[in-house]
This record gives sequence, C-alpha cells and structure tokens, in this order.
Amino acid sequence: ALRFAKTRQQLLEKMKRDSITDDLTQIANRRYFNQIIAKEWNRALRSQTQIALMLCDIDYLKNYNDYYGHQAGDECLHSIAQVLNRATHRAGDYIARYGGEEFVIILPATSVQAALKFAALVHTRVAQENITHKTSAVSSYVTLSIGIAVGVPTPNLRAETALRFADEALYEAKNSGRNQSCQHMFNLTKLKQWPQQIIKAQ
Repeated sequence: ALRFAKTRQQLLEKMKRDSITDDLTQIANRRYFNQIIAKEWNRALRSQTQIALMLCDIDYLKNYNDYYGHQAGDECLHSIAQVLNRATHRAGDYIARYGGEEFVIILPATSVQAALKFAALVHTRVAQENITHKTSAVSSYVTLSIGIAVGVPTPNLRAETALRFADEALYEAKNSGRNQSCQHMFNLTKLKQWPQQIIKAQ
C-alpha cells in the first residue's frame, strides 16, 4: 500500500509538471507564466518594488525553418530556451515560452540598469551558442531581439498592460534592426499617448 501511495504521488507530481511545462522547450508554458506573473505582480505591488518583464524573440526564425527544416527549427528553439533558462539563476526569476518563437522572463526586484545588464548577458550567451543562420538579415548566427519593461506596479496598472510595454519595446528593437534590446518604463501617462489600437488591445 505504501508503494502504491508513493507511485500515485509520483504520478500526480509528473502530471502537474507536464501541465505547466512546454513540451518542446522543456521550460514553463504560457499557462504557468499566467499564474506566476499574477503572483509576482501582486508581490511587487504590495512591497512597491520594481519588476522587470522581458519579451525575447528569435530573429528570422521563419527563415530558419524554411531553410533548415522544422526539426532544426525546433532544436534551435530548445537550445535558446535552455540558454535563457541557465541565465535566469536567481530564485525569483522565471522564464516561459510565450508564443511561437517568443519567450517571456520575469525578473522581480530588478532595476532598469540590472535588466539591461541581464539582457546584454543573454545576447552574449546566445552568440556563444554559435547556431548558424544563413538566412538571417542581421548575423550569420541565431540572434534575439528583446523588449524590456520595468517599473513599480500601481493599483490601476495591470500586469497585462506592463506586458504591452514590453511588447512595444520588442517592436522597437525589431524596427531598429533586431539583435538588440529596447526598454520602456511602464506608466499610465505614456499609455495615454499610445495609438488607440494598442490601448484597446489590452
């Protein structure tokens, strides 16, 4: 009976792990990210400390898939996910797969300077992987564009809105030539200056 209980417990733990893990990259999935961001956002709101959100996008992954094949593309995604996973070494740091070629990172208690330093480390680590990318317009190797949003949460600012700032910063990084990071502070004043469709998209 003890062995059965132990086996059942292991099975339940595996099911829980599987439900929050992205199959391909073996890091947290979007579902788990949604749980974690709510928790970390509320923690930062209570303590009034800065939190950094980062969206990382693999540059020209579609070209990579078209040239090398989807299996190679999957291997590339897995490799980059593991690079990011190794970079997030503090206890409270979280990384998850956010979309097709996008990853999201939560860095609690992180200033703008620390976030930019972390992004620079990520760029270096990705470059060190030396994953050849013959169809990239920015490098002979796989690179990332990174959008960073940093700020102190307020009661009338939602985590989803802060992610919009990270997304806007990512868009700027791509527009400015990719293989780089852009950063925004999240605040309501700036939000009101944005084009209407971005505000509606919350």
